[in-house]
Amino acid sequence: MNKTSKIVICLLAFSLASCWFISTIMKTDFTSPRQMRRDRIKKLGFALLQYADDNHGYLPPLDIGATGDPNWIGALINSRRTYFEDDTFGDKAHATILLRAYKVNQTLSGKNLGQVASPEEIILVKEHSEEDHLQLVYYLDGHIKHLE
Repeated sequence: MNKTSKIVICLLAFSLASCWFISTIMKTDFTSPRQMRRDRIKKLGFALLQYADDNHGYLPPLDIGATGDPNWIGALINSRRTYFEDDTFGDKAHATILLRAYKVNQTLSGKNLGQVASPEEIILVKEHSEEDHLQLVYYLDGHIKHLE
């Protein structure tokens, strides 16, 4: 085997390794921070709607509890049912901190969601990011909007 053949084989091996490495990187799920925020509010809104479904249409108490945390956080986290199927919000302590960034529509406290008119116009949950000054809003009918 001459020197040129060895160089060609080395280049071919390097090219194949590079292609494999690039394809591996491309398969990795890179989720943008904005998409992560959208996924979180979607899962939170859906969890609140699931809670209501499990409780004859009623949301958890939406006022502030004695500890200073909103009562709905404890209702979702401490429930016997798992409302967050993955680790979106982490363990209970981490979830409590993350969920404080969200505000629920307290006027819905104690109301049966089946009796709410125009759910597509009523905000259930909202959050605000200081990073890009966009506010994500989750409506009762399940759609999400970005507001400035």
